[in-house]
Amino acid sequence: MIVLNDVELIMPLRSVGLLKDGLFGISQLYFSENYFEATEVIAIKELEKNGDLTIFDLSNDFFSFYNKNHALNPNIAVTDISSVYYAQKYKLTLVSRCKHVGKFASQCDVNICEPIEALKAINANKEQINILEYIMTSIMTN
Repeated sequence: MIVLNDVELIMPLRSVGLLKDGLFGISQLYFSENYFEATEVIAIKELEKNGDLTIFDLSNDFFSFYNKNHALNPNIAVTDISSVYYAQKYKLTLVSRCKHVGKFASQCDVNICEPIEALKAINANKEQINILEYIMTSIMTN
């Protein structure tokens, strides 16, 4: 599994057919705030139900990890910290475009990569990569 910290990429990844077999996972904490529109929640839950997206729970030791790291990194949200925690705990790669998350992940010895790097690593085809790259550069902003 690859931990997807940039949850705004879920629908674009879905649209180009790259969400399958639970390869990408997101923290269940993203459902505790208003990160998603109601229609997105329905679509994401359907992706999970079909086994195309993994939604991971956090163990109790997450809270000590959060308390230890949030004070040192106040500009990083709890959802970001949860993604780094899970990637560190299970030695997974983390996908994020955020430089603050990248720096924090590096401090925690987590392998981090940009979305396009991750797509190349999973052997996405050139057309899928080009479409996602277009979406990220033309529509999405950091």
